[in-house]
Amino acid sequence: MLVVLGLLLLLNSSVVDFTRTLTVGILVALGVAWIEITRAQALREYPDASAPELFADARERLSGWWESKQAAGGKAAPAPAAAAAAASTAGGSDIASQLTSLADLHARGALTDEEYASAKSRVLGAGS
Repeated sequence: MLVVLGLLLLLNSSVVDFTRTLTVGILVALGVAWIEITRAQALREYPDASAPELFADARERLSGWWESKQAAGGKAAPAPAAAAAAASTAGGSDIASQLTSLADLHARGALTDEEYASAKSRVLGAGS
């Protein structure tokens, strides 16, 4: 993609001089170097992660951020408290599955510590 952009920059003008060719060549080389350095750094920081997992994580974080922005703006978005209530009252067949569901929501950041504690106490209170 970067090479195609460089070729388009070179072929776009009617006069091709050495300075322009050199400038575009340097910019393309710097772009390739930046991509490789960033890729190597990501591999060092996340050696066990595969690309699909990284994209899924980024997509999940972005959608969570977007939902929180919509909720803050007054638009209808599912609130984390509503998700906790649904997990604690309906969904699970037993207390263990309900607690697992709540723990998963808490680990993903969909529930705050207070919401998690409140929903957990409701599940434990309903079970006894």
